[in-house]
Amino acid sequence: MNRDDILLKAQEFVREELAADGSGHDWHHVRRVWENARQLVAEEGGNRFVVEMAALLHDIEDWKVTGKKPGEKGGKVEAFLGRFLLSEADIKAILDVVSGIGYVKTIDTPELRLESLEAKIVSDADKLDAVGAIGIARCFALSGNKNMLIFDPDVFPVSDLTHDRYVDFKRKGNTSINHFFDKLLRLRGMFHTQAAKKEGEKRHQVMVDFLDRFFEENHMPEWQDFLQKFLLKTGG
Repeated sequence: MNRDDILLKAQEFVREELAADGSGHDWHHVRRVWENARQLVAEEGGNRFVVEMAALLHDIEDWKVTGKKPGEKGGKVEAFLGRFLLSEADIKAILDVVSGIGYVKTIDTPELRLESLEAKIVSDADKLDAVGAIGIARCFALSGNKNMLIFDPDVFPVSDLTHDRYVDFKRKGNTSINHFFDKLLRLRGMFHTQAAKKEGEKRHQVMVDFLDRFFEENHMPEWQDFLQKFLLKTGG
């Protein structure tokens, strides 16, 4: 079986595994990440097969999908890769990318850096789908899936967010709107490739405009002020 056939099998596998996902990590999210990754690898270089496979498989064991703790794996990706006659180097490279990317890993260790170009490309491809109009839609999909409030005007986002607080969907103040401040607005400064940085800027502004309008329609000028101060503080 050649590599293009393996990529087709990976698409079929992901479609089946994530068919019932309602958290914004479904096949359509993976498809967009895959398309983003294909564009980035064409511009940046790198191992195309490793990038495409990692992009397709990156959410199979994501903690938001499985309900497990971040980093806790069930072996599904390894088992899938084991079906094919792939080199140990390719398998390791794909697994390293899948296990290495993810915003949650950087909360307590902001100095964490991705080493390979392939990991940087897949990370950028994934983060692009977390921002902009798509990012807004996925934020509310995740929030609904986790039974989170849309907005609580009495609870502002915390400035000292930790890993444990971030992964606790039931914590007070973990609303859809606060998720923008906890994660989405912070992604602007976390892209690696020039193409992703350029597109990320556009998508970042879409979210800023949305939030400003959201607070205006809620008659919450104090939240508009909070947004502007947050952007100044984070360079946004």
